[in-house]
Amino acid sequence: ARVANRPRGGGWDSRWKSLDAGLGVRPAKCTIMEFRFPEDDRSAVLRIAFFQYLIAATFLALLIGYWRLQIGQHRQYLEAAERNRIRNLPVIAPRGRVLDRQGRILADNFPAFSVLLMRESPATLTPERVEGMARGLRLNPVDLRQQLERTARLPRFQPVVLKQSAAMEDIAFVEAHRVEYPELDLLQVQQRSYPRQTIAASILGYVGEVSEEAIARPGSEYRPGDVVGKSGIERSYDAILAGRDGMRRVVVNSRGQEMGSMTTINALPGNDLRLTVDLDVQMAAEAALGGKPGAVVALDPGTGEVLALVSHPSFDPNDFAGRIDSKTWLQLSTDPHKPLMNKAIQAHLAPGSVFKIVTGAAALETGTIKPNFTVSCPGEITIYGHTYRDWTWRKGHGHGSVDLHRAIVNSCDVYFYTLGKMLGIEKIAFFAKRLGLGARTGVDLPGEDAGLVPSPEWARRTFKRQWWAGETISVAIGQGAL
Repeated sequence: ARVANRPRGGGWDSRWKSLDAGLGVRPAKCTIMEFRFPEDDRSAVLRIAFFQYLIAATFLALLIGYWRLQIGQHRQYLEAAERNRIRNLPVIAPRGRVLDRQGRILADNFPAFSVLLMRESPATLTPERVEGMARGLRLNPVDLRQQLERTARLPRFQPVVLKQSAAMEDIAFVEAHRVEYPELDLLQVQQRSYPRQTIAASILGYVGEVSEEAIARPGSEYRPGDVVGKSGIERSYDAILAGRDGMRRVVVNSRGQEMGSMTTINALPGNDLRLTVDLDVQMAAEAALGGKPGAVVALDPGTGEVLALVSHPSFDPNDFAGRIDSKTWLQLSTDPHKPLMNKAIQAHLAPGSVFKIVTGAAALETGTIKPNFTVSCPGEITIYGHTYRDWTWRKGHGHGSVDLHRAIVNSCDVYFYTLGKMLGIEKIAFFAKRLGLGARTGVDLPGEDAGLVPSPEWARRTFKRQWWAGETISVAIGQGAL
C-alpha cells in the first residue's frame, strides 16, 4: 500500500516506481483519514482536572474515616473488640449441704449445666433470632422475650441465665449452633438435689431463681439466675448455705469458643448445716401419718429441739431445683389439700380436746374449782338454751359422775362445757395466751402463723359485734373460733 500524498518530483517518484516494479506490486490508491482538533477545545483538560479533584476528595474521605476509627472512636471500638475477645463467666458456688443430727444427708448438690446469654451486642437479638433460640432450647418464645425485656436494664457484660439444669438436648443445641448463636454459652453449676425426695420437705423447703424484687432491692448483690432459698430451712439459713460466686475471664474466638483463660477468682462454697431433726424419727412420723392430710411434730421436751416435723400432703423439692414446669406448678398450687403449706406452723385448725388441759388449768388457777369438783355427764347438757352433746352421745350413754382427773382421762365434753360457762372467755383467753397459744413459737422456719385465741376484743375488731356467751362453750373444748 502506498501513502497517498507522497512527495512528487525529484528522486522520490522514481524510487517509488522502481520499488513497485521490484516488488511486483501493482500500485493501489489508499488514504488515511485525517483528524483535525480545534485549538480552542479544552474538554480534555477539564476531564483531567475533574478526576484529579475526585481522587483528592476520595483520599480526604478515607483520611477522615481513618482518623475517626483510629483516634475519634478508638476507645469505643477497642472496648467492643475486647468484649468480643474476652468474656467474664461466673463461677457458681455450691450451696452447703443439709444434714440430720446424725450427719445423714438431707440436701446435696450435683453437677449440671445452665445456658447463658451473653449480652454484649443486644442489637443482634432480633425477634427471629430469639424465636430460633427459644425453639432450640425448648422455651416458650413469649416467656423468653419477657425475660429479655426484664433484663434489658442490666449491664451488658452481665450474662443472663436462659435455662437452668439444661438437658443433653439443650447442651447439644448450644454446641452445634456456635456459629449461628455465638451469644449462647454453657455454664457448669451445682444443682440442688434432695435424695430423700418428699421426706422432710416441709422442713427443708426448696430453692428457686431469685425474684426481680430481690434484685432491685437497694444494695442487693443478686443477679438474674441466682438460686436462693424460697421456703423452709433453705430460706431461713440462706446466708449460711449460700457461698460466694467467683469469676473466670476467658479468651474466645469469633465463634464464641473458649481459646484460653486469663484470670480466675475461685468460688467460696457454702457452709454445711446440721439440723436437730432425726431422720429415723422423721420417717417414722411420715409413715404413721400415711396418706392422711395433717401434721405431726415431735419435740425433745427437755431442750425444745424439733426431732420431726411432718406436713401432709407433701411435695418433691427436686421439682423446684430447676425452673418448675407450669403443669407441676399448677397441680401443686390448685391442690385443695395445699401441699405447699406447712400445716405444722401455718394451718388454722381447731386444736380439739387437747385444749381441755388449758381450760382445766384456768379453772384451777383462778380458784373456780377444786380438783375434786365433779359433774354428772349424761351425754349432753343444755346451756343458754342450747343443747351441747358429748362425744359419747351417739353411743347412747355418758361418762357418769366425773372429777377433773377422770374428765381429762376420758375427755369428757360435758365437764368442760360446764367449766367454760363458769370461767367465761376472758379467763380462758388469758391463760391460753400465758401458756404461749395465739403467738409464734419462734421456730427457725419462715412463715409461722400465730394462730388465734378469740376474745371479746377480737370479736369487736373483726366482726364489729360483741362476743356471745354461747361461743365460749365451744372454745372450752378446743372448737369454735379457736
